Amino acid sequence: MEPPMEPSGGEQEPGAVRLLDLPWEDVLLPHVLNWVPLRQLLRLQRVSRAFRALVQLHLARLRRFDAAQVGPQIPRAALARLLRDAEGLQELALDPCHEWLSDDDLVPVLARNPQLRSVALACCGQLSRRALGALAEGCPRLQRLSLAHCDWVDGLALRGLADRCPALEELDLTACRQLKDEAIVYLAQRRGPSLRSLSLAVNANVGDTAVQELARNCPKLEHLDLTGCLRVGSDADFGRVLPVAAVTASAALPPCGRAQPEPLAEAWCGHRRGTAPAPGPGATPGHGRLRTLCQPAGLTDCPSGAQLDCVVGA
Repeated sequence: MEPPMEPSGGEQEPGAVRLLDLPWEDVLLPHVLNWVPLRQLLRLQRVSRAFRALVQLHLARLRRFDAAQVGPQIPRAALARLLRDAEGLQELALDPCHEWLSDDDLVPVLARNPQLRSVALACCGQLSRRALGALAEGCPRLQRLSLAHCDWVDGLALRGLADRCPALEELDLTACRQLKDEAIVYLAQRRGPSLRSLSLAVNANVGDTAVQELARNCPKLEHLDLTGCLRVGSDADFGRVLPVAAVTASAALPPCGRAQPEPLAEAWCGHRRGTAPAPGPGATPGHGRLRTLCQPAGLTDCPSGAQLDCVVGA
């Protein structure tokens, strides 16, 4: 039997209430543990068996899990212990596990959490099409997905995602270099009406055909990253295809530390909502809020004529 815990001053004062005496379900879990950082909770569970049971109950009720809150590197066994009872996750970020995360580690977690709405798997190069298939098949409410720098993502994997995730709104495919225009066209045709944010950066296989199809099928698109897509812009008329655009180039490093190519030009043409002029003749309707990220060389003006907030930087 667990010995009674005493206050730090020595003997327990008459009438005093210990922390663990408070109602767990009604007080401690929703109003105390929810505000304690995950790393501190892991230390707390070492205090006693009672605290360990409380923390495990909290972990089983998690709605959001970000491995970065545990530390820059988390062992496989630790992740398995943390998520073994979680069945209500809505957000899952496993980017810090990119060096070892495999299908066998991820698929059981996805199977227990079908209500996931946001998943981040950037740089997780040990995964395969099997994991993405399990995500698409088992999580129909998925809205946000990051697969940046996942070299294994190909056209077939993206097709499965487009077919089975009707709620998809934000998708990061940065440096998924196996993807070509055909896969992006299929994505636009299947999920275009719901897409709000898409990154195709650092992919020399993406060209004007994909951009034009996105413009035709994505009326809600607000953010499109084409940094490093060197085939884009040779034939596309951005003034017509993307009538209201913001243009920039980004050299940020991904979580795994892989450098992106240096931009050809670094600029930001920020479009202020509600202040842009009306789209020109032939412009695709419904794109008044679109922000486009790309890197055209020698950029001097916004393709749409929208007000230029910040011009080319060094």
